[in-house]
Amino acid sequence: MNKIVYSLQKLASLQVKTAHRHCCDKCRGYHVSWPILRANALVGGIDSDKDIYVQCINQQFSNRNNMNILIAGCADSGILNMLFATDITGAYIDIVDRCMTPLECSITAVADSSDITIIHNDLLTFVPEKKYDLIVCHSLLPFFDDEGRGRLLRNFALWLDRGGKLLISMRNKTEDNSPDDIGVWIEQKTQTAFERVDTKENTYFRRDDLVDYYTMMSRQNLPYRTVDEAEQEFRSFGLKIQDSYIGGKGLSFVSNGNNPHSLILVAGL
Repeated sequence: MNKIVYSLQKLASLQVKTAHRHCCDKCRGYHVSWPILRANALVGGIDSDKDIYVQCINQQFSNRNNMNILIAGCADSGILNMLFATDITGAYIDIVDRCMTPLECSITAVADSSDITIIHNDLLTFVPEKKYDLIVCHSLLPFFDDEGRGRLLRNFALWLDRGGKLLISMRNKTEDNSPDDIGVWIEQKTQTAFERVDTKENTYFRRDDLVDYYTMMSRQNLPYRTVDEAEQEFRSFGLKIQDSYIGGKGLSFVSNGNNPHSLILVAGL
């Protein structure tokens, strides 16, 4: 199987520089901060859910090869790295994101990019030329409002091939998801992260980018408290939840107390 040839720190340095070339004001703080926080173990992301993802994919596609796979949104190369840890062979992978920064960094970090296509497009307007056996969507739904989330779920149902699976996760909604004072929380998280990161090694890293990152995280639209809530909405857009898992390692962007875990869902048509 293919592999990522860059270390987390090298990936972070690459993405920070790339973000200042490609990103707009809305996403630069996120794409600059995320890989550096991940490299310094300050966020979990796909790494927190990797074992469950790999297990699910191996169970669902144990005897399959030459699959068509869609990565729906990518913060960095983490989802690719997860796929490379599965038993899948001969896959054709499309990565769709509306920002070139994670796309460019993902394709640069791969040993062999011949079977990987990066597509600079918005998932709400993207029209694929094929159906997919597997769609992977990690922690993307909370970035959409209710209407956008519905449009995205409807698109996933249209894009899945017969027998295809949607593997999707998001932080689950709990009473702890919002601190009492958002401004204080953002300042505390920013200060802690800035103290942990080696700014001499990451010369493009700025405090303002961290503030933008944590502000964005504090505004996430976490959609579901339970699997039943997710099941009801998924069904209305043509998707049926077939299995569910609680993932994560207690890492949360918006909770200092009882940290919520991630809800990982396997859905089909």
